[in-house]
Amino acid sequence: MAVTYYIWKWADNDLPGNPSEIVAQLDREELPAAIRQFPQQELAVQLAEFLSQLKGCLTALEVYHDQGHKKLASHLRLILQEGKAPLDTKLLGAVWEHGLTVYNASTNRLVGLPKRNVVEYPGGRQFVDIETADIPGLLHELSAAPGLVALACYDRQGNMFQVWSYRRRYAVEWQVLPGRDFNQHRIWVAGRPVPARRRARLGTLNSGLNLFAPELLSLNEVHRLWKAFLNGETRPETHRWRDVTHELDSPGQPTRHRHTEVKEESAEYRFGSN
Repeated sequence: MAVTYYIWKWADNDLPGNPSEIVAQLDREELPAAIRQFPQQELAVQLAEFLSQLKGCLTALEVYHDQGHKKLASHLRLILQEGKAPLDTKLLGAVWEHGLTVYNASTNRLVGLPKRNVVEYPGGRQFVDIETADIPGLLHELSAAPGLVALACYDRQGNMFQVWSYRRRYAVEWQVLPGRDFNQHRIWVAGRPVPARRRARLGTLNSGLNLFAPELLSLNEVHRLWKAFLNGETRPETHRWRDVTHELDSPGQPTRHRHTEVKEESAEYRFGSN
């Protein structure tokens, strides 16, 4: 099956328009209010270099622009040949520094960047631009899921708030990506501000998080922390934050898929979903 990608630039983040609606308007040759045109030259060199590596992989590469503004592009559309591996994270890496969004229309998935945020949910579901009012419903559904599960909420800078759930017990990870520089990527686990001596584990022996007892949080605590993340706050001082960056992919720990995948690729490809 051929895969179709759209690339555009969001305008005002407060304007309505989810990715599928944006594509529907673009296909009707309308310019959605939620996106703005951008200089083609802005990414021509870098994207051309990337696409030169894809010879024989693309069926089409189309650049759309306003007839009155030949130097401004409204969006790009790429169609990958049938049978070729998806290019989600690599495409995002190629346009990341220009603040452009990549959307996989074939799978109806926003690769990045969102206007505000994107939530990756168990089962491959995705929610774009959630509000704080959406948090209780998402957490309620996560609580009812069997086994060890997690959802991840990314902002448009690639920072991430992740909730782990197992049998109605919870843990929170807060990841920061300063300046979208993966050499500075850090990850913390939230805990109550009490002495942390007793060990705990969230999950099973085969797959679980190694924690301290104060890091097993209540649903209300998770809600408050997630709300702070959505509001653009720094890590709240109501909790103690333990740096666990060095523990990623340790034996017996659940795989953080996005960070595992990118080890085989250069740093600019690290934010995106496959």
